[in-house]
Amino acid sequence: MRKVLAVGGAVVVLATFYLRVASRAGLAGRALIGLLFGGLLVVVALGAGSTPRAVAQLPPSFDPASVSGSISPILTGWGVSQPIVIRFSAPMNAASVQGALRVSPQAEVRVEWDATASALYVVPLAGWTPGTVYTVTVGAGAQAQDGATLEPMPPAIVHVRSAATTELAATKLVGDDRVALDSGFLLTFSRAVDLASLRDALTIDPPVAGTFAFEGSPGSMPDVVWQPSAPLEPDTSYTVSLGPTAVDIEGAPLADRPTLTVRTVSRPSVIHCRNSSALTGPLPPFGWRIPMSVNG
Repeated sequence: MRKVLAVGGAVVVLATFYLRVASRAGLAGRALIGLLFGGLLVVVALGAGSTPRAVAQLPPSFDPASVSGSISPILTGWGVSQPIVIRFSAPMNAASVQGALRVSPQAEVRVEWDATASALYVVPLAGWTPGTVYTVTVGAGAQAQDGATLEPMPPAIVHVRSAATTELAATKLVGDDRVALDSGFLLTFSRAVDLASLRDALTIDPPVAGTFAFEGSPGSMPDVVWQPSAPLEPDTSYTVSLGPTAVDIEGAPLADRPTLTVRTVSRPSVIHCRNSSALTGPLPPFGWRIPMSVNG
């Protein structure tokens, strides 16, 4: 109806303008003005008759802070095991609500109700997928316990936080390409991890016995240091890897599984010694050292 009124108003305005101009123009001018007027009416009518499309699409690299105008606020930083809670203004008929419940993208979930039957908890069975936007809706057919039909409601939209990242490095470097024999290995995480899972996930080849220690608070993105129980073998390559069983404190897999290969320093050894007969005069006083070359 609004479009019809808009078209009618445009026709009245254009017709008034046409009559005023045409009254002052000649025959040829009136014909040209008539063609222009008719074309304008066609354009206005076509624009009024087409329905504009609203397309909602997330950009390929989703940044929650850049999204605006959503029907429901997007809750960011959502935990992988954190339930999505939908609250109602009255006790609900559980079967009707669960029948109208939709989770997109699809996920294996279980539902729980509070004691008042007015709060529904949607809990992921294996955890939400990190870095994913989930939409939970309750569609038509949901009813309250008194039979009242649920009014249309906006969806719950959450953006699950990204998986924890990992960096792996030796703790004691010697030069540019060697590590000390007493070097450990530092694992830096973007979020707190499960230490028990690291014990099974971290492998060193050739095998070496060692222990783990936290640096910092376990709840504040700690660094984890693996320290060998005995010195590493000299001039030996060690490969340190983090397997897929490593998880954060919520049980979510890590975003990456880094691998580090290092080589230890060589053991110092005497490679040349001068003949003592080359020394002239008395023996050097105590504390002097005979010049020699070492490698490593």
